[in-house]
Amino acid sequence: MRYRLLACLLALGALAMGQTKLTIPELIAFVKNNQQQIKEGKSTDKETAKWLAGVKLTEKLDENVIEDLQGAGVGHETIKALERLRDQ
Repeated sequence: MRYRLLACLLALGALAMGQTKLTIPELIAFVKNNQQQIKEGKSTDKETAKWLAGVKLTEKLDENVIEDLQGAGVGHETIKALERLRDQ
């Protein structure tokens, strides 16, 4: 458990330093994890969208992925950020 927390903190620090490159599965996992954080009151939809503004995808984002995340309850700001990533 301790090592997972340390790895997570190191990853977040690296992400904060520059533009982050993500694969689609990593993007999905991040968004779903943040949705859980939002439900627990530890984050906001706006913070998720802001972080996604600094992301670069290694592959094309498909509309179906956005629709699936929207169906899973992802917030409006995050959906707009995902649509911007799709259009890049």
